[in-house]
Amino acid sequence: MSSFLGHTLAAITIDSLAKPYNSKPHLRVWLGWLVLIALAPDIDYIVPILHPSSHQGMRITHSIFSSLLLPLSTMGILLIELGILTPLFSSILITSKGYDSLEKQKIIVPLLLFISACFMTWAFNLSR
Repeated sequence: MSSFLGHTLAAITIDSLAKPYNSKPHLRVWLGWLVLIALAPDIDYIVPILHPSSHQGMRITHSIFSSLLLPLSTMGILLIELGILTPLFSSILITSKGYDSLEKQKIIVPLLLFISACFMTWAFNLSR
């Protein structure tokens, strides 16, 4: 399955678990935003400087920092600008979408085993 298709399906699934289907336009915008968050780690296919060949084969867009940048920014905007984070369950879903890309890359085992070439820690293991 294509990574783009897989991430999109994961975002749609997470959105559908949060609430029953509703055709209100603002809810479709929310679904679109979740899909954008889901596809963000695959930007390395489009932007050459982020491609793994530029970083010793590591996919830095799938690091913990990169995967959580958009979800945490979204939560911050909802909390600071709008003064809401309603429901709190939404923030859990946003963050879980960020972790989805980590899960697909089989991250948890390398992290727990402290594998030195783990791309998730790319900022700490660059050879100088």
